[in-house]
Amino acid sequence: MRKEYDLTKLTLHPNPYFARQSEEVRLRVGRDVVAYFDAVAAETGIDAPTLMAVYLRECAIKRQRPHWLDDRAGGQQRA
Repeated sequence: MRKEYDLTKLTLHPNPYFARQSEEVRLRVGRDVVAYFDAVAAETGIDAPTLMAVYLRECAIKRQRPHWLDDRAGGQQRA
């Protein structure tokens, strides 16, 4: 290994998988929800949009559903 590398000669290639990783969407979110995520962002140092995205990803991975949907379906849960 070299002690130093000349990064000015580095050839950058776009990541072909980046476009498939995320999609920009717009959601209407209540002010109280935004305030909550802003407060968590201030505590953690992670920006609020990232916190929202991570939380939604966790919900999707765990296949979590809003509790009120289960109440409307007569208590039946989907697997």
